[in-house]
Amino acid sequence: MNRLFLFGDTAGVKQLLPYFPRSAIAGIGIASIRPQYFEELKSIAKNLDIPILVQPRSSALDFEHFQRDLVALGADRALVNSYSMHLPTSVLDVFPNGAFNIHSALLPKNRGPNPIQWALINGDKITGVTLHVVSSEFDQGGIVDQIPVKISGADNWLTLREKLRYATESLLARNSDLLLNKKIVSTPQDESAATKNTRRSELDSIFNLSDRIQSIYRLHRAVLPPLPPATAADCSGREFALAQQLSLPQLAVLIFGKRVQCFVVRLFRNSGTVS
Repeated sequence: MNRLFLFGDTAGVKQLLPYFPRSAIAGIGIASIRPQYFEELKSIAKNLDIPILVQPRSSALDFEHFQRDLVALGADRALVNSYSMHLPTSVLDVFPNGAFNIHSALLPKNRGPNPIQWALINGDKITGVTLHVVSSEFDQGGIVDQIPVKISGADNWLTLREKLRYATESLLARNSDLLLNKKIVSTPQDESAATKNTRRSELDSIFNLSDRIQSIYRLHRAVLPPLPPATAADCSGREFALAQQLSLPQLAVLIFGKRVQCFVVRLFRNSGTVS
């Protein structure tokens, strides 16, 4: 049986743990750039008596110490789920039977961060989860297994995240024995079909009133609170945010109303009525 080293944030590690016996878990790796997860993950590891390591940046002085501790744990494979740091080749080489990642998209589409948001913004009709080999580049390794998930016109990022959570659990259930006990064969990704996304910021939630209603609606669904919501300025320069979920007709009425207001203001300004 392979001994696994798990990389992930709190939600990612919690999702992995039920699918593998305690004796098969060599350790847990957490990202130094996400300290908000330290306390809970360290508590989980302590309760299960599982070693835990904090991965520093590759340029950090303590990176070699992290690698030595990782080697000492003797894990055969790594499994990554919801993790925010790059695993350099020197780390991947620690695992003789490979490293594998769960990505919330149907690779090779929507590589990179924020795949749920980008699927909605791009107007995708289908997404999914992918178990794939971890390579030196994010989300480019061979595909082991995938489960597709349909995106409905009413889905927002929260409902889609829940659908993908269930799909991930199905993916783990049908591949846990493979990860523990078998040699894994993967299929290279089709580079001609690949798309790659950037990490989104609060500024990416800003839209213009002149944008297409459909584009605004996709953005609105992708960034509902607790993310920074879709935000724009009206013709007086006052910002307004789409903080409550709207249907497409509701959004259209709101945006067209603000456009009419701007048209009226410009009309009066041009006629000299408004200074």
